[in-house]
Amino acid sequence: MGHRAALFLLNAGLLATVLVLGFPLAAVGQERDTSPPGRFHVTADSLESREGGRFLLFRGNVRVIREDWTLYADEVEVDQEEEIFDARGSVLLFDRGNQIQGGSLRYNYGTEQGVIHDAQGFILPSTTFTAKEAYREDERTYRLVGARYTSCTVCQPQPYDWEIRAAEVTIHPEDFAWGTHGTFWVKGIPAFYVPIFRHPLVERETGFLTPSFGQNSKEGLIIGQEFFWAISESQDATVGVIYRSERGLSPTAEYRYLLADGEGSLNAEFLHDRELDEDRYLVRFRHEQTFASDLTGKADINIRSDRDFPKEFTIGFRERSNLINSSSAFLAYALPRHIFSLAAEFHESRQPDLPDQDEALLRGPELTVTSLTQPLWEEAPVLFDQRSNVVYFDKKDDISVSRLDLRPGLSLPLAVTSALTLTPRIGLRETAYSRGASDIESGPVTRELVELEAGLFSRVFRTFPVGGERLRAIRHTVEPSFRYLYIPEVTQDDLPQVDGTDFISPQSRFILSLTNRFAASVQEPDGGRRSFDFLTLTFEGSVAPDPKTRTFSDLFLDSLQPENVTQAVKEGRVPVPNRPGFSKSTERRFANVVARMTLTPPWPLSLDTSASFNPESNDFETANAMLNASLHDVASLGLGYTLSRNADQEAWIGELGLKLLEGVRLSYIGRFDADREVFVEHQAGIIYQTCCWAINLIYTRRDTEGVGDPSDDVRVTFELLTAPSRRLTRGSE
Repeated sequence: MGHRAALFLLNAGLLATVLVLGFPLAAVGQERDTSPPGRFHVTADSLESREGGRFLLFRGNVRVIREDWTLYADEVEVDQEEEIFDARGSVLLFDRGNQIQGGSLRYNYGTEQGVIHDAQGFILPSTTFTAKEAYREDERTYRLVGARYTSCTVCQPQPYDWEIRAAEVTIHPEDFAWGTHGTFWVKGIPAFYVPIFRHPLVERETGFLTPSFGQNSKEGLIIGQEFFWAISESQDATVGVIYRSERGLSPTAEYRYLLADGEGSLNAEFLHDRELDEDRYLVRFRHEQTFASDLTGKADINIRSDRDFPKEFTIGFRERSNLINSSSAFLAYALPRHIFSLAAEFHESRQPDLPDQDEALLRGPELTVTSLTQPLWEEAPVLFDQRSNVVYFDKKDDISVSRLDLRPGLSLPLAVTSALTLTPRIGLRETAYSRGASDIESGPVTRELVELEAGLFSRVFRTFPVGGERLRAIRHTVEPSFRYLYIPEVTQDDLPQVDGTDFISPQSRFILSLTNRFAASVQEPDGGRRSFDFLTLTFEGSVAPDPKTRTFSDLFLDSLQPENVTQAVKEGRVPVPNRPGFSKSTERRFANVVARMTLTPPWPLSLDTSASFNPESNDFETANAMLNASLHDVASLGLGYTLSRNADQEAWIGELGLKLLEGVRLSYIGRFDADREVFVEHQAGIIYQTCCWAINLIYTRRDTEGVGDPSDDVRVTFELLTAPSRRLTRGSE
């Protein structure tokens, strides 16, 4: 066969091309019964045959192609009897998109198993590795001995942000990697020992999520670990455990799903609290469904052992300060001019300082029919609207009652001028209860009301040409309105008091409003025009010509807000004898003057402010402001202020985000109680994120009057960016 090899070399340097049906080739004069396992295509500079054709030796620029993989090497020797070939020198294997190179390879093409020594490679989708030996167990499994792997190689040089080293690692390309007795390295430094690990390599792959860590004075050391199960493209589940050294072990579970026309989730958490020696739990179910284009439904069910679990363990201020636990469900059927809804709600509210006054309220079932403003008949000048409902209430230790409330109305818009409209309106209200208030009426009671209203409305605008390079015009719109509202005084102290429908405040009041809008018209780079509002100013106020001392529901008085211009009463109330829940109060002639401003220019800046000014006390009752600004992705700023005289609250809140370096971002949230002149909360965080991982450190310091609130809290989370994504795809499961 040496003469044959020389002939290949002499033929103008052409490569030797051999078509081999799966190795084995039959030796000269030898009969074989085995079927070739597949087709190989081999090219090389030379080919030598030994021992009657049992061994084939390919040398120089060897390339072996078979189905989905290709092998390159300096030399390949084939043993056709054992169905083995050995590759030596600059071995490079492409296997279904995976790339492995090494010093030598031994491969059994009968079993499709092999090993590469001194291997390094790339495994889909983004994992690179080195290993003393890389074994190909099958087309979907590689076993690495003396292994190191990471997903950082594709975007950064050594030392990598993270790397896992282990005596043995099994990798399933585009699936997951797992191993035992590993170590996790950060920037070339060993960080911690991992006795067993399973690391997903693709999005939404079943596997362990990265753990979270924390420490505070209430919970002690906190360690959280979750396991993610990708059931299907449209379903998944996450089970985990939270260890709190001072409180105990808390198992958690979550199930999520997406349907073709709906979605939902089920969450559960349990804790045997060692400090309280109590079992505490939470079960939450959420579902949204579109049954048809005009029929939708939603459910949000919360069942928990107590109102503080697990809120007291959260670090967010809003979640921790929420005093209401609610469950609700509804169905809505929407027609072009009418909306029908069936709903039920259950609310639990807690009083931190008065636990014996905690309340629970069941509202439902509740059927509501709403008719949007529409002609009373086709082309009629008179307009009709209504909102009516029937509902059942069950209030803890207080009342159980059904209520029917019918509220139709008629209006007649009259064009006084081209820019001025006068609209008188009359509304009727019939409210019936299955029983009266406690100790007053035991049988059904009713209330009849008439609501009279007349309003003048106008809208005028003017456009001012600017002629700038991009800013072409500014439009100023003025929208004044003047209304008179009259509701006669009727007896209502025999009615159960559950919500705002049960007491309708008597009225004889003029209400004024003035809104100014400023809009800009700009030229876009593509030649088009874009218009947007960038400044809105609104002023509201009201006056009662003949203020009176009236009987009000305490529930109504407690719900009055300083920004409500339809009613205002003076301070001080006198309880009505033998009428629990009702008091005498005197109306104010002038309600608060309420001002609002919204500034939203085209650059990244926004300002929202509101204030209510009491003209009788010549002082502000409330003030709120929120400023947000950002500079590309470098910095962001938020500054908020709130003032409430009645609640004796004045506070500031500030938020700051700052990009320190590439991949490093600092965040800060501070809350300042101006009444106490003390910072009630500082929260600082720093996040480091690169192409292959992210780590987030949050420190919270609190100084509150609440008993048992943690003073310090530290949380650490990190994520390997090849970890599973929890994004669902809609399906029909």
